[in-house]
This record gives sequence, structure tokens and C-alpha cells, in this order.
Amino acid sequence: MNPRVLPRSRRARREADDFYAALLGVDRGGRRSEAWATEGLPSVGAAESTLIEDAWATADAASESETEAASEAEAESAVEAAPLEVDEDAWADAWESPSESDARVEADPGVEADLGAEQGCGDDVEFARASQERHDEHDEHDEHDEHDAVEAREPGAGLRDAEWDDWDAPELADAVYDGPAEVGPPVVHPHHCVELTAWAAIDVRLEDFPTEVTPASPTAPPTMSMPAPTGFRTIAGLRTQLPLEEEPAGPPLQVFEFTRGTALLDTGHLRVDPSDASRFEVRLRGLLCHPSDPAQPDRLPPGRARFPVALIVHGNHTAIDFAFTDAGRPHRTRTLPTSAGPVTETVIQGRASVRHEVPSYRGYRDLQEHLASQGIVSISLDTNAANELGSLIRLRADLVLAMLDHLRTLSGTAASPLHGRLDLQRVALVGHSRGGDAVAMAARLDLARPAATRFGLRAVVALAPTDFTGMLTPTSERLSVTAGQCASFLCVYGSHDGDVSGAFDPAQLSPAWDAVGTGFRHYDRATTQRAMVFVHGATHNRFNAVWIDPAAHAPGSGARALALAQADNFDDAPRVDPGKPPSSAFPTPATHRDARVLDAAAHRTLAREYIGDWLALWLLGRWSAADRFTGVTTNSLGTPVGLQWKLGRALRTVDEFDDSNPARNLGGGAVTLPTFVRERLIELDDPVHTPHNERLLQAQAPAGAVRIYRTELVAAARDWRDFTALSVRISKQFPSLASPADIAAASFPPRFTLTLFDGVRRASVDQSVIAPLNPRTVRPYHRTLAGDDLTKVHLQTWQVPLSRFAGVALGSIRAVEIAFDAGAAEPIHLDTLSIVKL
Repeated sequence: MNPRVLPRSRRARREADDFYAALLGVDRGGRRSEAWATEGLPSVGAAESTLIEDAWATADAASESETEAASEAEAESAVEAAPLEVDEDAWADAWESPSESDARVEADPGVEADLGAEQGCGDDVEFARASQERHDEHDEHDEHDEHDAVEAREPGAGLRDAEWDDWDAPELADAVYDGPAEVGPPVVHPHHCVELTAWAAIDVRLEDFPTEVTPASPTAPPTMSMPAPTGFRTIAGLRTQLPLEEEPAGPPLQVFEFTRGTALLDTGHLRVDPSDASRFEVRLRGLLCHPSDPAQPDRLPPGRARFPVALIVHGNHTAIDFAFTDAGRPHRTRTLPTSAGPVTETVIQGRASVRHEVPSYRGYRDLQEHLASQGIVSISLDTNAANELGSLIRLRADLVLAMLDHLRTLSGTAASPLHGRLDLQRVALVGHSRGGDAVAMAARLDLARPAATRFGLRAVVALAPTDFTGMLTPTSERLSVTAGQCASFLCVYGSHDGDVSGAFDPAQLSPAWDAVGTGFRHYDRATTQRAMVFVHGATHNRFNAVWIDPAAHAPGSGARALALAQADNFDDAPRVDPGKPPSSAFPTPATHRDARVLDAAAHRTLAREYIGDWLALWLLGRWSAADRFTGVTTNSLGTPVGLQWKLGRALRTVDEFDDSNPARNLGGGAVTLPTFVRERLIELDDPVHTPHNERLLQAQAPAGAVRIYRTELVAAARDWRDFTALSVRISKQFPSLASPADIAAASFPPRFTLTLFDGVRRASVDQSVIAPLNPRTVRPYHRTLAGDDLTKVHLQTWQVPLSRFAGVALGSIRAVEIAFDAGAAEPIHLDTLSIVKL
């Protein structure tokens, strides 16, 4: 095809909050005129090509002159006149419909459809700098090069020194919303889903379990240690380095011998790297769903617009029911001692095939179709090989990045319908269960890559995540979604999670499963803009439509056996079977199910609304979606949820209450801590019922006196006129959690008063005003599991509009005061005191 040339002098002036407006063309020399080649820009770097196409997508909205508008229309006509050329036959062989693929995999699991073949971040400091840089008047290629240089520095570098001279901590700098600017009303797209398969040459790396646990003490949390330095081992020879397993082999006194690695090689999940016999390739398989062209459903919508990408990764479960036959190698015999005397047994080297496999990656199709309708391309990744090898996190994270690399290859391949259509600077990672740990690790690994190979991670979403690393020492080994890795983090977690239940006592930890925490700890450790949704009645596995439902399979079949093995621990099990009548009684009668537990359809709805809205916010720039997480709106089912968030168009942290000097806040201002008010680690208060591992401000029962906490603001932090609300996380200890009735009878919400002081006047609001402003606040959700009380007393975020502090000068706030009511009978917890612009 002949290239189409865009007009010269095509830079649209950017509005103050439009972070995606860009020049329509630059080259390495800085000239603002470039060829638009419909089959790529071979003379222009990949980053510049992405910027050119992004600018093209927003040019109509950004133009401010009739001349520019006319030029853009002319250029658009030229581009549309040169449609994407695709080798239809080659693509048809690689791109199969889901129904065809499902039939082929069910008939023969070895059948495959081979598809041939920078980093957005923002803690408070990075947000501030990124916002300023995007408004500087540089040529686009200079901006891109400068962005890479900024990302290579440590978070906190490059502050506007003249403005923040007396700032001590990066968290205190203004943060701004770092998502894209939405252009025009939302478009509802038709969608199409296809199976995708490729191979990735990666090391097969497995973690060792923790080897040492330090029990809790009165002053320190429990910790775990991993074998130095990383706890990973590379499996160089799957036959020799994985433990042998055995299965009965027909007649008595015969067994098949195999390893999981050789079984996966036999079944096509792994293969020896054709170019390096010391390494392995892992099959990349997934379900790709994308917005489609109504006239050609298997194609993306016409045009050159790039679509953001979401990658979804499922969790751990029993994945494959293997069948074994004689591999045809010499048999051997062995003698075993028994009570009746020695017995000789024949050992046969087995060759594996797949009797049944659980395709969990297809279990999020409802969410994927919803994302596609919004204009987001998604792929759900199969990690069954990691499941069968017993991987905790690392292999899954490697597979996530390998699939993103493959999508980048497809986007750069002229014969692919995805050519030039994926915006890999707008990427979200969504992980369910152990996949929640995996996407956090993938974000960390992505940041460690060379700048040219990183992805623009806009969101990491953890759905009912495990937390294997939350107690590791050193603390640097603990996974956390940081501002340097990604622009945002969301955790969605259910009160009836029967798998990641938080059922452990740190004083009695064992070095394996009992040390696994929940999504609350992921939220506590995150340092980027973030939110957490604690869904009352949600379970673990019902977010995936494939994992469970034993009744859907024939009795005695391998499929039914697998479904039974992975049924949600006690919550998707028969006692909450929809066939039993619901009951709200406590305890739930054995003949009934818990009426509070949500069904599968409700789980799908809530996933669409919470995950879908978070990605709409961070990938598509729909700021109205933030209302779902700040408590302005709720879900369509009216399901109660507990909300935590640190989110805003602009954001400034006053104090996190977890620094080493309680007498100073994060900005260096003086703090007055009265008797009975202190900063401490709340996990030690009640290890079973407190899901957080977090230092915060605790006010013990005042015992007849009002206690006032005061934090003073340094000069640079006193102007609050650009912000709209004060936010704080709150909780309290309950006198009894033994039953729903006990929880309902307790005094709630916590009683305290917030006061702003401008040096002359004070303005105060107390909980009687604050509580009605935060109607989504929920009490702890009483829940038991196998006789254990797992009720979680968690923090929730409250916001108070600054307009409620009438009479003070918002341009000169000198101090924030918190008065703890003398009538508060139990300790009150507060954390994350911030000001936000919503």
C-alpha cells in the first residue's frame, strides 16, 4: 500500500486536563510532519507510532481551528480509503470461533489453533510530575524520551523544589488522576470472542515454600522467610528435578511412573524449546474478546483507533485428569516389604494423555464481553500448566508478560487483524485468587524490564486474591502494587470466600498455607491510587463460571471429580446448594442454605460493575465511574459492600500514621498525641478478626475525657482550595462478634469529631453529620467457617466535603484536629488522612 501523508503543523493545543492530546506526527529529528502508513510506520519508532495514532483518535475533539479541522477530515478520508490488508486465509487458520474451538478441545485436548506469530505510573510525586510534563510544550518525541527518563528515576525524584522546599515525604505531593481523558459519550460496541494459542520460550521457575516462621509477639507481627535470595528454582530438567508420581496400572502389582513435567510435555502444555534443548516453551492459550465490526463480527471496528487491553488470569485448582498408557520403554521391577512378606511390583513408565481438563480461562467470558462492549480488548489466560506444576506465583506472572509480549507481536504484524489496533500503553491486569498475587508480581517484573519493553500498566485488579508474600522478610519481598509500577489498584473480595478466608492465627502459623492472607493486606501495602470492595455474600469460585458445579457433569466422570475437588470450601458446597431453601437464621440449619450467599448470576453482575467500572475509569477516562468506589452510587443489586479508597482527580496525603516518628506527620508538621491515643500495628489486637496488617492511629476508650489528636501542616501544605473533600479510613473494636445480633446491638459508627483550624477560626463536624454523608458504611459481616468465627472488622473510607467546614479559610489550613468522644466505649481506629478532589 502507498502511505498516506498527514498535513503539516498538526499540533492541537491541549486543554488543562487532557493528558492524551498529542502531535499528529513527529520523527526522530523533531519535524512535525510524518507519513501515515496504513501498514505501519517503518521509519518511525514504535513509541512515536503509538503517539501518532493516539493523537489521530482524539484530533477531532482537540482541534481549535477550522483549518485544522478541515485538514484532519482530509487526512481521515485518506486513511479510510486505504483499508487494512490481511491475508484472510492465513488468519482464518489461526483465528477460530469459540464454538469451533470448544468442540476441538473437548474432542482432542492436543488440538491447538496457532496464532502465528512503557509504563504509566503514579505515586503522589510521579503523578504531579507526569501532569506537569504532559502540559509542557515539547515535541512529542521529546516528551516520550523524557517520560522514559523520569520512569527510570526513583519515585520521589524531580519534585518542583521551589514549591515543596519543606516537604519531607513523597506521599504529600499533589497527586492527579493519571488516567486518559475521555472523548465524547461512551460507545456500546458489538463484541466477538475467539481462541488464541501460541508458544513462549520462558524459564520454568517454581517457588519453594517458606522455611521459617517467627510467631507473633506483643510488639511485632509474625514473619516468614523464603530460601535466599529469591525462593525460585529453575527447572532445567523436568524429568529429573520434579518428584516422581505413580498411578495404578491395570492388573495388581503394576504402576505407571511419571512426573507432572513429563505429563505436561506429553499433553502439549509444554515442549522443549526447538532452539535450546535446555529450556522449555509453555503453551500460551487464552480467550480473546474484542469490540467488533457489525458487518464483520470477527474483525475489529473499522478505522485506525487503538483499543486498550485487559489481561485476565485465573487461579489455582485441580486442572487436569490425566490418563496413562505404556510409553513402550523397558519395565522394571521392585520389591516392597508388606505385612505378608515381600511383594514384587512392576513399574511401567507412563505416557500421559488428557482425560478431562478444566478450561478455567473461559470462566470470565461474561466480564470479557462487557469489557469489549465498552471498547476494551481482553484476553483471559490459561495457567493450567502452572497449576499442575504447583507454582505459587512466579510462573504465572511470567506467563502474563509472555502473553502481553505476544499481543504486542500481533499488533505489529501486518497480516494480523490486530495490526496497529492495540494500545499497549493502556493495559490492565486482572487476577483471580492466586492470579491476584500473580498480577502484582507481573507489575513488579514489568517495571524491572528495559524501558522499551515495558507496558503501560494503568490498572492492577486483584479478585479474591491470595497473599503468599505478606509476611515475608525482608519486607522488600512482599508484593505490593506501587505507584512506580502502575497507575491504580483495585481489590474485590467476598465475605464468604471459602478458599482465601483469612482463617489463621499468626501465633500458630505453619510454614505453608496457614500463612496466606487476604486482599485487605494487598490494599494496605499498595501505594498508588486505589480502592477495595468487600462484597457481602460473595464467595471465591463463583466469580469464575467454569470452576464449579459438579451437578453439571456425569456421575463418576473425571469432570465431576475435578468439580467436586475444587468446590468452594463450604460455601459453594452442598450446604448452600440453591436446591435447598434459604434461611436467615443463625446458625444456618443443616437442611437449609445461607440466604446471604450470592448466586453465580449476582457474582457476574458485580464483576461487570466493579471491575468494568474500574477499567472504564483507568483505561477509558470515564471519571463518573469513580462514584462506584467512593460511595456516591452503589451496585445495581443493592448488595452491601465495605469500601476503602484513596482516589481523586487530585490527592494529597496528610498522614498515614505509620512513620517512625509519631510526633511528626508525613510533611514534617508537629503532632500532638494525647494519652490513650497512639500509632500502632492493629493486626496484633485481634489476629483472627482483623484482616489488616497496618499501622494506624488508635484511640483507646477515653474513660471519661475527650482526647484530641492534632496534626499541624507545614506552610506548603496549607492551601486546600483546589480540593473538595477530607477523607479518612475508620473502624472500631466491637465488644462482641459472636453473632449477627451482637454486632447489630453495638454502638456504630465510631464517635469522633473532625476540626479544621486556619490559625484564627475552627470549624467542626462530628459523626452525626459525617455518617449520613457516607450511607454505604456497613457493620462487620458475621461469618463462620467450619465452626470458626471469621467475622472481619475492617477499615472503611469516609469523606467529608470541605464545604461542611464553614467559616474557615481553605487557603490557609494550619491544623487538623480529631476529638475522640468521651462516650466511645471501645477503641477507635483511623488511618489515611487525605484531602481529595473528586
